[in-house]
Amino acid sequence: MNQTDTLELAKQAGIEFRRDVFHSEYCDGVDIDDLVAFATLVAKHEREACALMVMPLDESLADEIRERNKND
Repeated sequence: MNQTDTLELAKQAGIEFRRDVFHSEYCDGVDIDDLVAFATLVAKHEREACALMVMPLDESLADEIRERNKND
């Protein structure tokens, strides 16, 4: 998940962003890098939960799901 994806999901969740004079987005009280790191951790956690669910049925699929965590 990249910064653009994270910001879009945050906006969908109701977090309001503003643009500064340099046209960079910011949100009062939210560090965008921290938000991206948090979203990445949530995605990794969810992928691991999915991998654990499919592992009894298809171990290679579970490995493929876990492989996506290495790309974040």
